[in-house]
Formats: sequence, C-alpha cells, structure tokens
Amino acid sequence: MRPTILTAWILRQLVIRFALALAILLALYVVGDFADRLNAYLDKPLWAILELYAFKSVVIVQQLLPAAMILGAAATASGIARHGEWTALRALGFGQSSFLLPALAAFGAIAVIGIAFDEFAVTRAGPIVDRLLVQKFNRWGDYRHFYFPARWQRVEGMFVFIRGDREMDGARLRDVTMFEVDSHFQLIRRVDTPLLRHLDGATWVAEDATTQRFHDDAAQALVREPSARIALPGTSSTTFAPRVGRPEYMRVSELLQQSDQRQQSSNATIRARLALHGRFAYPASGAIGTMVAMLLALRSRKSGQLVQALLETMGIVIGLYAALLISKGLAMGAHIPPPVAAWTPGILLASLGALLWWRSSSLGRSLRLRVRALFGTP
Repeated sequence: MRPTILTAWILRQLVIRFALALAILLALYVVGDFADRLNAYLDKPLWAILELYAFKSVVIVQQLLPAAMILGAAATASGIARHGEWTALRALGFGQSSFLLPALAAFGAIAVIGIAFDEFAVTRAGPIVDRLLVQKFNRWGDYRHFYFPARWQRVEGMFVFIRGDREMDGARLRDVTMFEVDSHFQLIRRVDTPLLRHLDGATWVAEDATTQRFHDDAAQALVREPSARIALPGTSSTTFAPRVGRPEYMRVSELLQQSDQRQQSSNATIRARLALHGRFAYPASGAIGTMVAMLLALRSRKSGQLVQALLETMGIVIGLYAALLISKGLAMGAHIPPPVAAWTPGILLASLGALLWWRSSSLGRSLRLRVRALFGTP
C-alpha cells in the first residue's frame, strides 16, 4: 500500500467518522434541549420552533466542534487497531506518523473551517436566536445584560451614569450624571447635565450643568453653568457607544474595536478578549485533542479496546470542557489574563500528547530501558 493511498484512506475514514460524530452529537443536543423546554413550546406554532432550532443548530455546531473532532479521531484509530489493520501496517514499516500527520492535516483544516464558520455564520445566527427567544417565546435569560447599553461607565477617576439616549454614535449623551472620586474612592464632585456632547479629544461640554463639590463629607452650594468643559481622560467621541450584544457573537474586527472602546472607559474587557482569543483557541484545542485521542487509541491492548477507547475519549472531552470552564472562571475573576485562559486547555492537551508520543516512540522506549538498567528496576 503506497503512502498516498494510505493517506487518502485515512483521511476518508477521519472525515466520515467526524461527520457522523458531529451529526450524532447535534441530534442528541437538539432532542435533549427540546425535551427540556417542551413546556415553553406547547402553545407555539411549529414554524416558530423550526426557525429557532434552524438558527440554534448553527450555534451548537460550533460549540460541539472540538468534541466531534476528538470522537471522530478516536473512533477512526480504535477501528483501525481493533480490526488488525494497525498491526499489519506496523509490520509493513508504517509508524504512528503515518496516521498522526494526515489526522493533523485533516483536523487542522476542519479547525480553520470552524474559525471561518464562527466568524461568518455563528455571528449572524447567534443574535437571531436571542431575538427569537425573546420575541416569540418570551424567554429573556440574560438578554438585557448584553443587548441593552450600559448605563454606568467608568473613566479615569470619574463614573458616568447615562439615563437618556445616545446620539451621533455616542458623541451626544442625554441626561447624564458624573461622579468624580479620589484615590481613596471619596466623592469629590458631582456634575448633572441634560446634554453632554463631545468637543474634541478627551474634552466634553456639559450644557446647563449643575456642579456640586464635596470636601470632608460636606457638600458646597450648587453651581450652575450654561456650558462647562469637562475633561474625561482617555475618551473619544465613540467611547460611550459600545456595540451591544454578546462578545461571542461579534466578529473579530468588532471585538478589537470593543476592546479599544471599553479600555478607554476603563470597563472590563475580559469577556471581549476571551471571545477574541477563543475564536481561534477553541477549534485549535479540538484539533490538538484529536492527537491525544489517536495516540491513546493506537496503543496495543489485549482486550476491551473499544470500551477503553470510548472511556478515554470521553475523559479527554470532559477534561477539555472542564479546563475551558475553569480557565474562563479564573479569567472572569481577573486571576489570569484572558489570552492565557483561552489557550490553556490547548496547551495542556498538547503537553499530554507530547508525553504520550514520547512514551510510544523508540527514543522514549530506549531512554526508559536505560533508566531501568541504571537503577536495576525490571
């Protein structure tokens, strides 16, 4: 069997099993989600339910992508080992690289497709799902948190509370109250204005402003000015007009813009940065996990190969999603940077894969034999 024929055969097996795993996982999710929300669908028209799940399936495919890649790779490697092809190919001189390199190429390509799918399909379907849940099923969830503009925003030493509308892409703000505080978080000044408009740079103009200063917990008399200039360091005309929506459903360009805008107003950028790095790290972690799954499945076993392979694969999938949740929680708590949180699961899987490869390689076996001979261990 020539290497090109072997590579084509392996690629075909990988793609078929990946597609089958993704279809099974998607079907299981849709059935489980529908059963869980059945009470909310009883009095709704069928076309509305079908529309919801049509767009929701797009979002779920992206979320299930790493699990489908890992399961597809494990099923392929386990089937090859179980039916004796792996033993025969090893006897012909083919090593693990003859499987791992085509798998890495295939799932690397799938990961790139997943990134593009997330960028162009999920970013459109996600907001539609949120809107359909609110408009047609009256299920708000955390819709208000993501789709209503933030009323409170913080700039250096100043808290800005916006009650009214935002006009001209945030350059004009209606009904605004600003609170200036010192390094000890003590209130220094309060400014109320019916209209705050951007002048230039970081300078804003408060029309018909009412200012009240505080000193030693005592408030001075109100000072009214028809027009007062106020410096808000680090702001621009678009600082107070961040795009609403879930960061996970924004495109890369929008996430970069959001990070800049929110940094200007000292708002938390953690979720946007997590979504930005996760756009690339999440599919990559799945591709790396396939290498671990295949290395485990190709190990020689005397019995129970299929059951053991399934258990090991499920362990990899559960470990991947557990690492994602833990690292995300640590990032949201400001314990680790968002880029570290996004890439940590992939790094852990890569480390595990390198260890498994070293243990199964001729170099690893020779080193272990030398260590055993040195210490006199059997």
